[in-house]
Amino acid sequence: MVKDKLQAAFAGEGVSLAANDAVVIRPRGGIVDGISALIDDYGTYLTLSSFPWPKAVWQADKNWKGSYYPMLPFPVLKDGKRWLVSIDEFVHLENGQLRELIAPALEMAAQVRDSHQFAGALGGDWRQVAEKLQRLPSK
Repeated sequence: MVKDKLQAAFAGEGVSLAANDAVVIRPRGGIVDGISALIDDYGTYLTLSSFPWPKAVWQADKNWKGSYYPMLPFPVLKDGKRWLVSIDEFVHLENGQLRELIAPALEMAAQVRDSHQFAGALGGDWRQVAEKLQRLPSK
C-alpha cells in the first residue's frame, strides 16, 4: 500500500520500486535517488526521507548488492519538523501534494553528485565503506 502510493506519486519520473522495505528509486548517473518510508512498529504512522545511494557501494562491498540503505537520509519536513503521518492519511494524500512535500529532501540528496562526495559525507561508522569508495576511479 505504501510502496504503491510512492510509486504512483512519482509515476513517469523514472522511479521504480526497490526490493527492500518501502523504497522507491530514481537513477541519476552513478547515483540513485531514494525515497524511503519508515513505518512504525504498530503499522500506524510513517516518516519519509530521501537519500543518495551510489552504485559504487555495490562495487566496494558485494554484501550490499541490490539493496538500498539510507546512510545519508534527508528527512521530509513539514512546517520545519520531521513529517509524521498516519498511513491512512499518507495513502489518501494527493500525489501532487506528496511530490511537493518530498521535493526539498530530494533536492538535498541531489547535492551528493558522486561516490566520492557520498564517501566524504559518511560518518565514522561507515568509514570502511567510504575508504573503499574513495579507491574507486572517478568518472
